[in-house]
Amino acid sequence: MAIYEQQSSVVLFFWSLFCSVVLIFLSVVMLLLIFYTIFYTVIDFNADQEKEKSDLCDPANYEQQSDRFTHDVFISFRGEDTRYIFIGYLCEEFRKRGINVFYDDTNLELGEDISPALCKAIKESKILVIVFSENYAYSRWCLDELAKIRECTKRNNKQIAFPIFYHVEPSDVRHQRKSYGEAMAAHKKRFGKSSEKIKAWTAALSEVADFKGHSIHTGFEIDHVKEIAERVHAKIPPISLLAQNAVGLNQRIEETKSLLDLKPNDNIVCMLGIYGPRGIGKTNLAKLLYNNIAHDFKAACFIANVTEKSKNINGLEDLQVTLLSEMFEKTNSKLGSTSRGINEIKHKLRRKKVLLVLDDVNELVQLENLAGGSDWFGPGSRIIITTRDKGLLIGTHQILVKTYEMKELTDQEIESQLNDYIKRK
Repeated sequence: MAIYEQQSSVVLFFWSLFCSVVLIFLSVVMLLLIFYTIFYTVIDFNADQEKEKSDLCDPANYEQQSDRFTHDVFISFRGEDTRYIFIGYLCEEFRKRGINVFYDDTNLELGEDISPALCKAIKESKILVIVFSENYAYSRWCLDELAKIRECTKRNNKQIAFPIFYHVEPSDVRHQRKSYGEAMAAHKKRFGKSSEKIKAWTAALSEVADFKGHSIHTGFEIDHVKEIAERVHAKIPPISLLAQNAVGLNQRIEETKSLLDLKPNDNIVCMLGIYGPRGIGKTNLAKLLYNNIAHDFKAACFIANVTEKSKNINGLEDLQVTLLSEMFEKTNSKLGSTSRGINEIKHKLRRKKVLLVLDDVNELVQLENLAGGSDWFGPGSRIIITTRDKGLLIGTHQILVKTYEMKELTDQEIESQLNDYIKRK
């Protein structure tokens, strides 16, 4: 019996030992699998990051971004020179004009290369503004941005580089003299005269500094900022309204444009009333006309369905807020009364050349609260309204009103539209 118990103990001992060894082995295998998974996940993540960075910054991919711009303007600048005064003024003036601006507010120079986000922002911006200041060329990041800007503009002719020479001479930037020469000498010492970076930076400085831009040496900065914003705004096409095909309406567009009598140095505020029965195409013609001429104005606004919206509680007051907002003028979300709204419109738009379209106006009170007089808007402004009531346009308004009757399409115009439809099919 004792011998049997002794043998059983030995068997249990070895069985326990075996189980322990198996458990240890399985634990080691599991740990190895976990480490393997983590290791290759990190490698794949880094590879994806590098691929994303490569894809964003690879010049070969610039051609895929010909028309789709996320930002109107990208600003490249040296923070220590311009961030707190000039760049602040410039961004505020851009925003007043409804210009969507991207700029690196932190301006932190981390790592050897600019971030993929900045590469992407440069590639997706219509106007590339470069503020050349005293210490711009000392920043490797600024020079990398400049090199990317040069690549973009060479590959996509719809992108425009706009240099600003902030208390520096264009020739000093172009030929790398003074602070620009000192900065490039330091970079050459670090990277080598024949390095690819130096070649790219030198070429970018020489070429971009030769573009037409703006120089600041004397005068008030705010005046320069306004002039720059005006010039940049003129290069950005307005957002087009969704309208039906213009085929068959080209003659009517030209006729209404002729009535508006648009001139470069025009000081007259004029109103055009397009009238006709419901469903004849007045709104579509007004949209096409808006798309055709909006670029000639400092601000433009199309307010649809005026009659319907004015019936809401505080409807006319809300339309006044919309009008001011679309014209890039800050105002309270609640004006309190239409009388105050009238005063706000007069005060904020009387010096601004604007295009205002009021669609489906059928009561005089709507005109009185949204476009009540020629002194409300700046010289050269144009107001277009669509209405079913011709009587609303005659002898009831302070602004000079011209009228255009929207008639049914002729057989020739209908045939032209049908042929165009068949071709698109």
